[in-house]
Amino acid sequence: DELWLTGTIGGAAAGLAMLTAGDPADAACVARYTSPVPRLREAWAMARDGAARAAIDLSDGLADAVRQLAAASSVGARVDAATLPLEPGAARWSVARGLDPVATAIGASDDYELLFAVGPKAGGRLRAARRSFATRLTRIGVLTAAPSLLLVTDGIESALPAGFEHFASA
Repeated sequence: DELWLTGTIGGAAAGLAMLTAGDPADAACVARYTSPVPRLREAWAMARDGAARAAIDLSDGLADAVRQLAAASSVGARVDAATLPLEPGAARWSVARGLDPVATAIGASDDYELLFAVGPKAGGRLRAARRSFATRLTRIGVLTAAPSLLLVTDGIESALPAGFEHFASA
């Protein structure tokens, strides 16, 4: 199955960081944090048209969502870092602070986008569902038979970062 993502990632966490720093530098990021928009229309369309075999929201971040989806399906995953749709303001915020924007966004929480798995013969159903909404969709990777969870950056495979965890010890 292919892994698909709605919208962009990293914006809400960057918005929170901006507000915490007293520097709301990017209104789109701040809005992503203060006024999240759940992807209900997209979820209904995917369900109605039978496009997704599995789906999860990114309230706890992309890395956590990939882990949960893969574990529930007893599979692994490969995520292509180059395809990740980063919120532009979040990427700029990360770079300005000397942080890797992909690493920052992949573990960031509160984006409320959807990650879903689309089977190899479901392209027509995905196109049908897509006609019901204007939200950006991006293919970010694949599910694999091997149980490993990998992030592929410039052709180099590494372990997918752990991501956000509620109640993790500090």
